[in-house]
Amino acid sequence: MQAGTTFPKGIHPAFWAAAVLGIGLLGLVSLSLAEVLPLPAPAGAGVDGPRLAYFEFGRTADTLWLTDPQQPARREKLFAAPHAREYGVVPSLVAEGGRFAYAALPPATRAPTADTPADLWLAELKAGAQPRRLAQGIDLLVRPVWSPDGKQIVFRRSGGAYALFAVDAASGAERLLVAAAEALFPVGFAPDGRLYYVQLSSAGSDLLVVDPASGGQAYVARLADGLTRDWALSPAGDRLAYLAMSFAPERVSSRAHLLDLTNGRLAPIGTTDANDFSPVWSATGELAVGRLAAGQRGAGVLRLAGEDGSALPGPALGFDVPLAPAPGGGFVVRSFEGASATAPGRSVLAVVGADGRRITIASGEVTFLGWTQR
Repeated sequence: MQAGTTFPKGIHPAFWAAAVLGIGLLGLVSLSLAEVLPLPAPAGAGVDGPRLAYFEFGRTADTLWLTDPQQPARREKLFAAPHAREYGVVPSLVAEGGRFAYAALPPATRAPTADTPADLWLAELKAGAQPRRLAQGIDLLVRPVWSPDGKQIVFRRSGGAYALFAVDAASGAERLLVAAAEALFPVGFAPDGRLYYVQLSSAGSDLLVVDPASGGQAYVARLADGLTRDWALSPAGDRLAYLAMSFAPERVSSRAHLLDLTNGRLAPIGTTDANDFSPVWSATGELAVGRLAAGQRGAGVLRLAGEDGSALPGPALGFDVPLAPAPGGGFVVRSFEGASATAPGRSVLAVVGADGRRITIASGEVTFLGWTQR
């Protein structure tokens, strides 16, 4: 199963709720588990236009490709990342200098499961790169977060309790940041260097912040009385977008919300008769979501500006889930051909331009990593 690309199908809501809390997570992966950002150009790279990087799933190793988004067949193989059979890698945020991190279950793992401890690897975006292992025993599907200076990566371990650690990208030295009995998820760094994280429990979802230097912690806000996911911090660090989940016997739904971190104002930005997916911020601070209303055909990405929104043209059938901004005002999307979130059908990785032009990058089980100038 390719981590990060498959939406939960036919899962009882109570079981999926447990998965969100960190139990049995691998088979129930979010559409947008790993946040993706534009990749800085590697040292010495040319400037002949943006290239798109993605992982292609293989049963025992995932292949990293760099491709021309205008001519996807023109692609360059960078390297293959080994992993346990049927469990693909989970790429994480990128840092300065064309580096990125990814999590993978050890290839020699016997009978891997959702709870099998994973390794955290650091790699360069170049052909023949030799990844370096930074940490062991991490939670595979909880996206690690880079510090703003690219010197540290925050990841989660669990087993009796949940704990967030920071690992030095140069030395591999680790440091405990926070631990709790409830599930913890790193979200992103504030401009002042503090780390926002979410704590999920049976009581609801809470946003907290910790100072990695001093260890000081503070409560920020209650996000919902139920489960939340897909937390996305704005580039300026002043707003948090996320999805609040609702469970009913006949359906599971998600509604986008926005928290203003400067004044604590919280408001839904989704409607009750639609499913929202994957909040994504542009570099200029504009928010977009995927939105699929009941019975809707061909749902495109919805760009939210002020109180108004505008949708990009969607596919002929199915719906788009945004993954990241694309040059020129469009988006990289995972485009599903199915009619609902619980029956999404087959999907492709595509780039949708601001004019609605659609280019399929790859089909099958692939994971978008980011952009670079090559």
